[in-house]
Order: sequence, then structure tokens, then C-alpha cells
Amino acid sequence: MAVENSLYSELVNTQIISLQHDPCLFGTPLEGLITIDSQGRITGANRAAQRLLGVGLIQPGPG
Repeated sequence: MAVENSLYSELVNTQIISLQHDPCLFGTPLEGLITIDSQGRITGANRAAQRLLGVGLIQPGPG
């Protein structure tokens, strides 16, 4: 797992959603990861997820 992706595993009180168009890419640096807080808000997305979704930089918002 890429260093960027391993940081997501340390987050608390979040759900992590993995996405990828090719199942063979899960568990690789090309795996898209999105974090969602307990209120259902997107709190972060790695570069792969942003690229897959065609969105700009998603940074964690205020608590």
C-alpha cells in the first residue's frame, strides 16, 4: 500500500471507501480512497480517488 494510503488506516471515527475501475488495482497505490465522517461528509480523498472522480483537491474540512 502506498504511504499516502496507509495514512488513511490511522484515522478514527471515519469510514473509508475504496474505489477503482479495475479490481486488480485494489491494494495498490492506484486504489482510490475516500474518507467519510459520522455525519456522512466527505473529509478526504487521496489523489487516485480525486483523479477517478474528476475532482480537484479535496482537503479535510473543519471538525
